[in-house]
Amino acid sequence: MRRFPRKNFILSGFLALALAAAPLAAQRGGPQSGGDWDGGGGGMRGGQGQAGRPSARNREKARKQFEDICETLILDEDQSGKARALFDSSQKEIESAYDKFSRGKIGPGELKETTTRVNDKFLDDFGKLLNEEQAERFEMIRKDMQESREHRH
Repeated sequence: MRRFPRKNFILSGFLALALAAAPLAAQRGGPQSGGDWDGGGGGMRGGQGQAGRPSARNREKARKQFEDICETLILDEDQSGKARALFDSSQKEIESAYDKFSRGKIGPGELKETTTRVNDKFLDDFGKLLNEEQAERFEMIRKDMQESREHRH
């Protein structure tokens, strides 16, 4: 089996990381503690578009990472359409969770649980769209990203 360059995986950033990172940021330094998620500015203007929500920049970054993964896996037109629908649906669920979080309806723990559940469902459904070769590549990407995350923590 052909091994893909590690740089390719790191640059793509993998979708799971993008979807799962925002709730962690909320717990470690999100809007309630005056932190930022983008590294620019601070508090409410630095990383969020509105209180408790990832910025448009982070949403665009997640979409770009998703597109990079689809390109790396060489999805056909049918797979791409279904994958985009799954991604858009998961993003709407995550936005809804952030909306509840920003209104104080749920706490950071429940936000993290919700986004993790949505992310896991997305990854499962996304994996079902793939053929055998794509699924193998996808697993390599997931393992590589998991190792990368473990080394950072």
